[in-house]
Amino acid sequence: MFMAFGIFLLYPGPYLLGKIVEPEVADGTIGVLALLLALFGGFVIHRFITQLRTDFTVLWDYSLNHLRMGTWVAGFGVLAALVNKQVPVVGQAIFFLSLLLWVLYLVWLAIMAGRNRLGGGNLNGTVFLSTVATQSIVITFMTVFPDQSVGFLSWLIILNVFGIALYWISFALVWVAGGFLRPLMEWVPQHNITHGALSITMLSAQMIEESIPGSLPYFHLVIQVAWVATSVLFVCSLAYEMWLAAAGKAPLLKFQLGNYARNFTYGMFFACSYYGYTYPNPSIMKLVLDPFLLVVLALVVLTTNVWELARQVFSLLAQKTDVRVAEST
Repeated sequence: MFMAFGIFLLYPGPYLLGKIVEPEVADGTIGVLALLLALFGGFVIHRFITQLRTDFTVLWDYSLNHLRMGTWVAGFGVLAALVNKQVPVVGQAIFFLSLLLWVLYLVWLAIMAGRNRLGGGNLNGTVFLSTVATQSIVITFMTVFPDQSVGFLSWLIILNVFGIALYWISFALVWVAGGFLRPLMEWVPQHNITHGALSITMLSAQMIEESIPGSLPYFHLVIQVAWVATSVLFVCSLAYEMWLAAAGKAPLLKFQLGNYARNFTYGMFFACSYYGYTYPNPSIMKLVLDPFLLVVLALVVLTTNVWELARQVFSLLAQKTDVRVAEST
């Protein structure tokens, strides 16, 4: 949830508001919403610590659907980027917390791999969070420490390449080792992270490219090819999910927490596309997209987030009503 709403407030949200209100009003609105999201983050941390006190294994136990701290790394990265606009020192402190969580996450992945818990074919798309977490470190660093980015450029490039390597390992585990048709037949919203991880990798690469002095035609070409591949995966995933929902083959219109994984990937696709549309280098995004299409894409991201939030609130209210009825009877 935090990743999905946070990405919206960082990229599609400001773009949409910038089309209908004055910049000062847009910045103020995003600032208030970011504060509410930060408070929500504090509530989540409190609940997690409460659970951790009663069951320490919640931090390390293997779970097929939730690769644990991968979401925490990216979530804290989003929070750092949002808070940095208001209080840079706090944003930087949150970044170092996300860096610590990233190290712990890699240790956890190594332990799970050593225990053969990450065997091929038994994973869903959440394994791509290894790439998402790694690239989020790159993006967050360049956001909260823009003046130091050039000095740490070699390390940022290494992290970007490391994230790409994790992506292809994840791709092999999900889409190759288990057979290509299995993920399609057992589709879950988390499979959208297949293209979402590419989107955040591309955003990371574009930010690095802007910081590299001189011209790198080959590197730039790879980014353009990656955007085409990401766009194809994005459209195919969207079309496939619409078909599944229309045919009643998957409960995609019913609320489930995994749906926020889809919302995050939609926001990341907007982010990498918008960045490529606005940054100074020539790009295929500038040829394919225009302000109207960006507005449409931003509205899609907004609609999916509002839909899931409304469905979640409705589900929680329905559960409480059922409990009260049961108690009264």
